[in-house]
Amino acid sequence: MSCEGLINFRVEDRHDDSESFQKYLLDILEILKVKQIDEAYLVMNNLQIQNVEHIRNKISEFKHLTLFMPPYSPFLNPVENLFAKWQELVRHSNSRTAAELFSTIETCSASITVTDCFGFYRNMKSYLRDCIQGRPIEN
Repeated sequence: MSCEGLINFRVEDRHDDSESFQKYLLDILEILKVKQIDEAYLVMNNLQIQNVEHIRNKISEFKHLTLFMPPYSPFLNPVENLFAKWQELVRHSNSRTAAELFSTIETCSASITVTDCFGFYRNMKSYLRDCIQGRPIEN
């Protein structure tokens, strides 16, 4: 996700691991290359599968920068707002089977607008000054 909307997503029926994350990341890096987006900041959670040397090196090869979020800071992650909206849309669909659920997740992605994504970033930015100044975050 960027403030311009969804860039890439994937629905999978399995747990994320380093290999699947690297494949997903390579897809994103290729999309950025095709869109001629250089020196993008890739902001990620500081999870073990994301913060490994070969992942950071791959991002650097494509001339992008990696930033890792501090622990326990979901308010600094616009994707948390994206997931909340997406989950709400999916909940209202009342999917009954796994196939319906996966289909609904795909379909609901079209309901996430550029305006939504920009708002998710604006919400995150509202916390930055307090974070930089070391103030506690009241959420």
